[in-house]
Amino acid sequence: MADDDTMKDYILEVKDICKEFPGVAALKNVSIQVKRGTVHALLGENGAGKSTLIKIISGVYCQTSGQIFVNGKKTGKMTPKTAMDLKIAVIHQELNLVPQMSVAENVFVGREITTSAGTVDYREMERRTEDILKQFHMHMDPREKVCELSIANQQIVEIAKILSLDTDLIIMDEPTDVLTDNEITQLFGIIQNLKKNGKTIIYITHRLDELKQICDEFTVLRDGQFIQTGRINAYTVDDIVRLMVGRELEEQFPYIRQEVGEEVLRLENCSRKGVVKNISFSVKKGEVVGFAGLVGAGRSELARCIFGVDPFEQGKVYVEGEAIEIGSVKKAIEKGIYYTTENRKKDGIFQDGAVDFNMTISCLDDILTGNVIG
Repeated sequence: MADDDTMKDYILEVKDICKEFPGVAALKNVSIQVKRGTVHALLGENGAGKSTLIKIISGVYCQTSGQIFVNGKKTGKMTPKTAMDLKIAVIHQELNLVPQMSVAENVFVGREITTSAGTVDYREMERRTEDILKQFHMHMDPREKVCELSIANQQIVEIAKILSLDTDLIIMDEPTDVLTDNEITQLFGIIQNLKKNGKTIIYITHRLDELKQICDEFTVLRDGQFIQTGRINAYTVDDIVRLMVGRELEEQFPYIRQEVGEEVLRLENCSRKGVVKNISFSVKKGEVVGFAGLVGAGRSELARCIFGVDPFEQGKVYVEGEAIEIGSVKKAIEKGIYYTTENRKKDGIFQDGAVDFNMTISCLDDILTGNVIG
């Protein structure tokens, strides 16, 4: 560990952190130093130990052994409250918002501002939320309901909520996974403003092309162990990939020849009022067809129409050469069409249901015995 003067340069230091679960050593003597006022990328393949380390830093898990220093001072047992008191906060990959509440209500949820009469002071919460948003050049109506916001703007609400706590160290877990390029640019602008205001960011991502745009330093974990820390500008993306996987990669995306077969889906002049208009394309067996466009261009809406969530009002749909009318999700599934939603948590699963329930909900006819699930 560095001497006291050097330690003052670091907002966070973890030393020789180990975490063991029954039969598994998730972290083995991991040591990291994060400089104040920087964006520090935490990198590694799935299973490298990133999430476990973040949960230890934020007090969700307690380490088996090792020490944590915040602002040069050794911490005791970390809990979520301890982390909050130390001005450490996490923006998780799965957003933690109440959809039917306003932006301001979400920012102050659980910490509502009250009047002298003891009632919730909505006007004051809206004013403070607006001040936070303006300070970091985030434009949003504090009274708007979160359910009416894009995923990108919902993430901004999470950031505003963290900023209302006056945090110094913000951990962002895969923040760009569901964002478009324009939304990512907006998020990067917010991160730069956070840096200018003295905040420190630990940034977890699998998108290595983002590193040189936003990060100052990086740390790589592999198989639960510390591998390397360095300045981003001193390494190429290929260097970092080698550190992550532990071997030389001659070709990251090798070309695999795929034979294209017969047509499986064709749309002809398909429209739904206010959503999509005169859409025509075809997809053949073995093809991957991508749809690009800005926010609001209609990509997700088109997918919903093809799947029968919001059926087309005009046009023709052909599946394996047969003209069909997809008027419902059930009909689409019967024809072998499936849909992975943009917002998996909201639209893709039953969160209170078990794994086997969620996995079989779309094919109940295959597992029913009479009217009983087998």
